[in-house]
Amino acid sequence: MISRKVKCLVIACNTISANALPEIKKASPVPVFDVITPILKKLDGQKAVVIGTKATINSGIYPIPGKACPLFVPLVEEGFANSEMAVAAAKYYLLPLKKTERLILGCTHFPIMKKAIEKVVGKKVTVTDPAEELARVIQDSIEPNINRGERKFLVTDSVEKAREVAGNFWPQSLKDEWRQVKL
Repeated sequence: MISRKVKCLVIACNTISANALPEIKKASPVPVFDVITPILKKLDGQKAVVIGTKATINSGIYPIPGKACPLFVPLVEEGFANSEMAVAAAKYYLLPLKKTERLILGCTHFPIMKKAIEKVVGKKVTVTDPAEELARVIQDSIEPNINRGERKFLVTDSVEKAREVAGNFWPQSLKDEWRQVKL
């Protein structure tokens, strides 16, 4: 990444942020932004629960109760985010969490299932996407007149599958360059 002259690194994945952030920051000569730090600064004493992958929840990075929801990622990746299967999975994991004030979506896949999640937890629960706070932090940190350059997506898995999944929640990304890289 550094050889590509990036201005900063953005770790949009909660699992990577939770489990590798110190090592990435140590190795990076450019600023590193992660998806967890901004939302941790926003926790305001509300009764909150975070949902995420098993690796994120088991990391203990969030100082609040957590619930792993491992079926959510494959539902999103296979295009079933707004299906009855998604609602059934949300009920399975989330019905006990209806008494919380705030539910933090601790996986970047989970906002794609937001409708199914909100259907289960109800209107009294504020569903929070940490990526929105991360975007504000990055926007505030980047100089207003800086040349933002090009967006390029480098993936270690299938380009076709990555584009398909990204297109579900960020259609404008399909116009950008996508390339597979070897680690």
